[in-house]
Amino acid sequence: MKHFVFKSDDKKELKKAQNEALRSCYKSVLVQIFSSLEDEIKLSKLVKKITKKFPRAIVLGSTTAGEISNAKIYDGTTVISVSYFENTTLKAAYTKDTDKKSGSKIASKIYKEDTKAIVVLSEGLKGSDYEGFINSFNEKNPDVIVAGGLSGDNFKLQKTYVFLDGTIYDRGSVAVSFSSKNLYADYRYNLNWIPIGKEFTITKAEKNILYEIDGENSVEIFKRYLGAQIFENNAKGLPYFQLLYKDGLTVVARTPLAVDNGTLVMAGPISEGQKVQF
Repeated sequence: MKHFVFKSDDKKELKKAQNEALRSCYKSVLVQIFSSLEDEIKLSKLVKKITKKFPRAIVLGSTTAGEISNAKIYDGTTVISVSYFENTTLKAAYTKDTDKKSGSKIASKIYKEDTKAIVVLSEGLKGSDYEGFINSFNEKNPDVIVAGGLSGDNFKLQKTYVFLDGTIYDRGSVAVSFSSKNLYADYRYNLNWIPIGKEFTITKAEKNILYEIDGENSVEIFKRYLGAQIFENNAKGLPYFQLLYKDGLTVVARTPLAVDNGTLVMAGPISEGQKVQF
């Protein structure tokens, strides 16, 4: 396996990645695009352009709320990741819905007996059950590693996109499987947040809407402990103040994205009774 990561405006790296993809020793090539572009026409042109430059590859990706390239974080860019495999088969699919049923359906399309890992990218605003969707992959085969995430739109919460092989979608999910008897798959994650302060209890929540913490309005709790200024400027600073909790030995972050009718909209579901810290 070989791997390139670069910003889309780096013509030298793009050309190097193209040339590498033409080598006959590779059975499969995967191109992932992560872009801050919000204009649908410009985004479509970009995705089609990159897809055309890698005719042998599966090309998928999503819009973002920040991009990462070679251990550096960027805003307002497009990052391209190209992976080359000598013995691994890739299989990709799209589903217009994001719930448990559609998760099982897309998993059946891309799973093989020797599938070791799956990357799933979902549109970030219109899904009815993101947690059920991702859990359905594990139910199909609990030994397969599942990675990926929700697409973003720079925290504007208006419209996000995923793409597959030159087509962009404003709803649904794309997924690609990695299958080979010779493939070794492992995973790492870097949360890099440390919980501080007292422990709270989520006392009222529904899916990703957080109503009450310790029996009080969630917005008021945030104002009291973190200051009312985090809600200024359309609450752009709000995503920097995560709620953390433990799931076994894993620390999980829930990101507050916006305020809606006096409640907090979180980036993922959060359960009543859950113990959390800032």
